[in-house]
Amino acid sequence: MFLLLAAAGAALALWLLAAGESPAPAVEPDEPSAVAAPVAPGVPAPAPAAVGGPHVAVAVALREAFAPPPSARVQAVEAAAADAPLPLRVVAGVGAGCDPDDGAAGGSLVAIAVAGGELLRHASVPARGAASVRLGGVRVVRGRVLGPDGAPARGASVWFGETTSAGRREFVVDDEGRYEASTPAGDGVPFVVRAPGCAAHARAIDVGDGAIADARLEPACVLEVQLAAVAAQLDHVRVYVLPTAELAASLANWPFHAQALTGGYAVDGSGRAQIDDLPRDVEVGVVVAHPLVARMAPQVVRTKGERARAVVALPAYAARTLAGVVVDADGAPVAGAMVRLASGGAAAWPRAPRLAPAEATWRGVFAVTADAVGAFVLGVPDGDAPAVVQVRAPGHAGRVVLLTEWPATGRIALPRWRGGEPGFALAPPQAGVAWTAAADLAGGIRAALAADEPWRVSLPQAGRYDFTLTTTPVDGPSHRCERRDVVATGPVELAVDVAAGR
Repeated sequence: MFLLLAAAGAALALWLLAAGESPAPAVEPDEPSAVAAPVAPGVPAPAPAAVGGPHVAVAVALREAFAPPPSARVQAVEAAAADAPLPLRVVAGVGAGCDPDDGAAGGSLVAIAVAGGELLRHASVPARGAASVRLGGVRVVRGRVLGPDGAPARGASVWFGETTSAGRREFVVDDEGRYEASTPAGDGVPFVVRAPGCAAHARAIDVGDGAIADARLEPACVLEVQLAAVAAQLDHVRVYVLPTAELAASLANWPFHAQALTGGYAVDGSGRAQIDDLPRDVEVGVVVAHPLVARMAPQVVRTKGERARAVVALPAYAARTLAGVVVDADGAPVAGAMVRLASGGAAAWPRAPRLAPAEATWRGVFAVTADAVGAFVLGVPDGDAPAVVQVRAPGHAGRVVLLTEWPATGRIALPRWRGGEPGFALAPPQAGVAWTAAADLAGGIRAALAADEPWRVSLPQAGRYDFTLTTTPVDGPSHRCERRDVVATGPVELAVDVAAGR
């Protein structure tokens, strides 16, 4: 999951890219033969070992540090395939969005990729540990859904977190409120029930042989949220609902996590959003996320009666804006990238309660989600305080750029995250000959290596590096070559060729 960013002045290198070679193909992430401490530029490499063979001295310069994407502390396996691992993505909770992995215990909602779609599952993640979700064979689940008056809830639908290419696989109750559904066995299966005029009901259940899941729904309150502001950038405005300190029992079963699946509630052209399935007489916090307004604390609202209305007054929009496009290393747009602008240093990425979207808890920052072509516009705070732009996207290295150094083109590239420990493997400079190597990391490290043995060294962090390789043959002059702008989000390979002099 994403690491907590340090202050901009301490963590940032220059973002401007220098022309140079692309990173070489990855090597297998074997155990490194040397582990480096933080980069110490300018420390001379040690002298060659007193053995025969060529010597390679490596000077390492960190150009820019990268933040890793959040790592899932949940694994999914399929029982029918001898517990073969299944790919998944974290939707909410521990490991979602931009949360740092602080090793704390908590819940995760994961979407597991299966043939033809995805399955949602809840997982309880232990402190500094991992959780496992096991999918068993298909089982039948039966139950009955009643309305607030105890009568069958006609028109109710039941969903067990399964999505196919055609959409959600839901089951509609009959005239008696009964249903019969099928879903893979396992723990933490979402049981979500909706019916017209009723509050949504959700809880995690265990599905096995003879599983039964009943629900009695409560009357709903339709909450209308109206923005008290001039319309601008409304297509990027989202409304979120958060729990408050007063958590009624009926609200504890409301699906806060659904907002992580839908990206919150959109507003219409008049600046209105409608949430039509909240329980009545509960207290909730309403958050309006506007790209031109710094994120504010929730506005507390009480859902009284059949309908309630909340008017959210936004402060004045930022006088200045920042426009840009998020792309990958090949220049392709990165849709859905999250862009945040924090004044006075890098802001925290708090975890949201009850599996709500993490971004609903951000405060004091300007933030926006890039559109389908990676484009975005967000506000810029007034004042002279240093500001940084934080850019994140699943599967990519996270970047932090000083606002004063934002590129004139507005394009910000996120390298792909390859995984594995960041490091380099230096290939032997000459086949069949023992050799020595040294690097200016950790105050200077050195190694004597056998013929055809590569030198594997761990880098202190993921980032963009320059390498200067100085090779001294047994007989002949030294020669130097550079590998500039090497992206290390995992192991990379470096090589010199004594015979070719490069």
